[in-house]
Amino acid sequence: MKRRILTTLKIAASLTLLGTILVYSGPREVVAAFQGMRPTLVVLAFVLLLGDSLVRTLNWFQLARSAGCAIRLGAIANAYFAGGFIGALLPSTLGTDLARSAVAAARTRAPVEVLLATTVLLNVLSLAVVCAIGLIVSLMLAPLPGAPQALLVLSAVVAGACLSVIVLLSTARRGESRAPLSCAVAPTSRWVATGVTGADHNTGLGSSGAWRMRLSACHRWIDRRMGRFLTALAARPSPRALVAVSAVASSSYALRTLGWLVLLTAAGAQLPWAVLLAIGPLVTIGAALPISVLGFGGFQAINVYLLSLWGVPPEQALAASLVQSGLSVLLYGIGCIAWLRRAPIPHEPMQPHSSPLPSNGAIYHPVGAAACVRSALGKRIKE
Repeated sequence: MKRRILTTLKIAASLTLLGTILVYSGPREVVAAFQGMRPTLVVLAFVLLLGDSLVRTLNWFQLARSAGCAIRLGAIANAYFAGGFIGALLPSTLGTDLARSAVAAARTRAPVEVLLATTVLLNVLSLAVVCAIGLIVSLMLAPLPGAPQALLVLSAVVAGACLSVIVLLSTARRGESRAPLSCAVAPTSRWVATGVTGADHNTGLGSSGAWRMRLSACHRWIDRRMGRFLTALAARPSPRALVAVSAVASSSYALRTLGWLVLLTAAGAQLPWAVLLAIGPLVTIGAALPISVLGFGGFQAINVYLLSLWGVPPEQALAASLVQSGLSVLLYGIGCIAWLRRAPIPHEPMQPHSSPLPSNGAIYHPVGAAACVRSALGKRIKE
């Protein structure tokens, strides 16, 4: 009940913020900016977004292979687009990473903890690359108006990125010592140790005490999964692999920046490409933090605010941001549909400790994924 209330409040806050930005920008002006966009430039932005997604897929493939996952590039690409579509429907950075990791694990039998660790590491590396490029460009743009404020914010972003890396790695080292012991516990003994026995197996509902024991069992299962995830995060790839991923991430950032520049030009805004490179780290942070707190409306608010600091009219910034979000949903949707029509569904049994999700077609849909999780937990409890 509490979670539903929080979700409702988040959706209401997101819609309120989006409506406020729309009223502030002027609905007629935003519609005029939409109508003034040249279709050729929008198509070019879509192609650039596709290139950015393919480069990100290559990044994830590099990290997954260096972490020891025997996985094909096509499987990574399929999971990237399918999980991205689920994340676009339910905006959340962590939720998107979880969806991509779960889909990839269900298809390839790779450990879901390792795949999730590679996505987290990829986000950290991409943020570090973006912050470094933005800091260098902001130093070059120091004489321009507004650059000193952006430089201070960028310095804070770089410091926060370094601090997050330190916290992640230190937490991973602490989890490395506890995870092997957790992984050694057999699945049946985990559920028997919680006290779920006899009548509770048959009733399905049971008393409140049985539900508390089942909830405790779920907490223990999640704790063991988290321990193995931290172990996978601690087993970092080689420095050579990290350098290669960072180099490819810089090209992804260039494609993303060029796509933004094309959309702003289509909306009628005039903004130097170097300015976009400078504020790119803040846009990246805006895609990660506000979208998790205030959802879609928070992401649009961050984009409009940052672009308006450099003289872009709010209606043009909002139009470009909305088109960019719409193109992302369209791209992931096309990739997800193409995958569902082409990819075969494996029927062989899953390996133990690989993934809690079954390998049927329900994982491709948000509602089906939730049903799969409940079914898997119910089977574990009955065992």
